[in-house]
Amino acid sequence: MFPDPDGDGWHLIATARASTGPAGDRGVLGHARSSDLVTWRAQPPLTSPGAGFDQLEVPQLEVVDGRPLLVFSCLHAELGPGRRAVEPTGGIWMAAGPEGGGLFDAFAHVGAARLVSDDRLYVGRLVRDRDGEWVLLAFHNRGPDGRFVGAISDPMPLPRL
Repeated sequence: MFPDPDGDGWHLIATARASTGPAGDRGVLGHARSSDLVTWRAQPPLTSPGAGFDQLEVPQLEVVDGRPLLVFSCLHAELGPGRRAVEPTGGIWMAAGPEGGGLFDAFAHVGAARLVSDDRLYVGRLVRDRDGEWVLLAFHNRGPDGRFVGAISDPMPLPRL
């Protein structure tokens, strides 16, 4: 959830699945708006099915250095069939809109999202460090033995897209 950039209420972005589209590739980002944080109105999804994901978990949208970035997580088993055939793993993904683009421009590029961390990390979050620089935090999902870890990572530099 985040305030509207034009000061017109609030936006909520949620993991959702379309009822139509390619089987196993129907993950979309749902959208709702509110003027008071109590009453929400469902909006059309911000993405379309067929982008290569059967789910887009814990989405975050930020403008970083003048470029809109969308960060989300998707494990290998939830990738769309075409993407799963070419990607060796899932994890944290990032899609970027054009430099100077509006906040919502990153959604149009979700099909071009790049894997920025394999499934050893999950639930990536863009945050500013003490110096105001953007970094990526995540939780350690899977250890060397394959078991769930659940600890929070140290801040990592943002990958270049």
